Amino acid sequence: MSSGTKTDPELIQQLDSTHAGEPLVEAVVRFRPDDPKQVVPSPERTEELTQTVLDRVKKEVGKGEARYNVFRNLGSFAVSAEPEFLRKLISQPEVAAAVANRRSESAEIAPVKKGSVVAARKLNASRSTKKSKSRSAAARSAGSRTGMGSGRTPPCWAFTISGAGRPATKGCWRNGSVWRSTEIC
Repeated sequence: MSSGTKTDPELIQQLDSTHAGEPLVEAVVRFRPDDPKQVVPSPERTEELTQTVLDRVKKEVGKGEARYNVFRNLGSFAVSAEPEFLRKLISQPEVAAAVANRRSESAEIAPVKKGSVVAARKLNASRSTKKSKSRSAAARSAGSRTGMGSGRTPPCWAFTISGAGRPATKGCWRNGSVWRSTEIC
């Protein structure tokens, strides 16, 4: 690989873990701009560089890419090919950087504390009971004036749900019902 090419460690690992004739590896390759004042080459130049570099590597290796997709305005392209082809492609002087198109690690975030919701509900309910016993009579009567009955609110667990491409939804869980809200109680 060229000394001037920034290469993603994940891509290097994927290239090293596969052998000739095995499954294809996918990478996103970014070109160096011709003018150092620019961030990326022009869209037309990106198309031209992609064809030139892919044809050159195909002649050197003897095999071509399985498929590719040019990101004209980004000065880059995604390519799926055998590891040998990608190694040679990354070493080309026009290539500024290469990253793995697929990641091996999971996007799932592991929970910090594991436990059942029922156990958490009992724990929070017992805390609420202790708090209500320690409150003054004035505080309890103020609570009943606000329509909260005994002045005690049931346990509430705030949560945020988010996913790829969706805005976060905040809400709370109280008395076995879920309320979706922009405010957390």
